[in-house]
Amino acid sequence: HSKNKKISTEVNFNFIARRTPGFSGADLENTLNEAALLSVRDKTSKISAKHIDEAIDRVIGGPAKLSKKRNEKAQRLVAYHEAGHAIIGLKLADAEIVQKVTIIPRGAAGGYVLMTPKEESFIQTKQQLKHKIASYLGGRISEEIHFGKEHITTGASDDLKKATAIARRMVTEFGMSEKVGPLQIESSAGPVFVGM
Repeated sequence: HSKNKKISTEVNFNFIARRTPGFSGADLENTLNEAALLSVRDKTSKISAKHIDEAIDRVIGGPAKLSKKRNEKAQRLVAYHEAGHAIIGLKLADAEIVQKVTIIPRGAAGGYVLMTPKEESFIQTKQQLKHKIASYLGGRISEEIHFGKEHITTGASDDLKKATAIARRMVTEFGMSEKVGPLQIESSAGPVFVGM
């Protein structure tokens, strides 16, 4: 996808690959086209690592909303929330690798932490799934610790949705519940018939 594009020698394609797991060929092409546009806007002759970094962020979350002004309290809330995700990623052995932390708003997000798998795998252990849930909940827990239970925000809504989906699948599809046992009571296609 980098063919016919002037790219700086500082660009590390292995780093790009680590930041873009799950990207389709079209996503990668879009990223490099976006980086080329950013390079032209900056009046540079080559695409730099900075251009590619911004292009990846745009493909993941949309353009930065630099005009979206937040007061200092909101900035602190977002910073502590995102730091909570990052700390979990740095501390838990089976959490995903923290690649980037930002409090620049994009799309509906006030900021985000980019975490990527340590390696490509088609299966995940129970511990890996639990650590993924913990990383999603890290932002909410950080808000609670730093600002108190009465000052948690709506910023965790998508995190809670993702954590709940994983927990539900662990119990209903993967048979990872101690109480329910090794049963599949749901599949991604719908309820499983368990009649006699």
